[in-house]
Amino acid sequence: MGVRVESDEVTLPPEDLSTIPRWHLGPFYQHYLNAVVAGNALAVADDAVALIRGRRRSFTHGSADLPREDPVLLEVVGEIHSLAYATESLVLDAADVLARIPATAVDGVTDDTVDHQAALRASQVQVVVDDLALRAATLLFDVGGASAVKRSANLDRHWRNIRTVASHNPTRFKNRAIGELVVNDVTLPDNTYF
Repeated sequence: MGVRVESDEVTLPPEDLSTIPRWHLGPFYQHYLNAVVAGNALAVADDAVALIRGRRRSFTHGSADLPREDPVLLEVVGEIHSLAYATESLVLDAADVLARIPATAVDGVTDDTVDHQAALRASQVQVVVDDLALRAATLLFDVGGASAVKRSANLDRHWRNIRTVASHNPTRFKNRAIGELVVNDVTLPDNTYF
């Protein structure tokens, strides 16, 4: 909240959306949400490092005197970083497919096959990225224990932010559509978030 956004940083769709094929818009919108979730996962990874470095007390039954030396906590931070890396990698991979849409356009008309592939990839990435990011955000509390849930730490914002974005387009419906595609060759829905 309270972040300044310059006018050149805002992209609005044209007033007449009929000038843009839906297949082009859907994967782009879903990809944007996937990137937001991955960005949150990367922030979780950064906060996990800061949290463990800043802690001076360990758990009474911990494996080391300092949390930053505790192999159990280091393992959790390693897992969080791996999950964050995976989310980023998946989003970048989907971006490569999405970037092919304008490259395959002929006289402003895109190739439905490429558009459909981009929609599929954005959907598949969403299913996995939402799960990985939520897992990373949950693991953050294992690094900090009770102090990680203090209101002043505000670390729960990561889980809430990820969950909020993930709720926009429930993965259960994506999974069903992907399943119908791969099993029965049913084309993905041509709507705003596919």
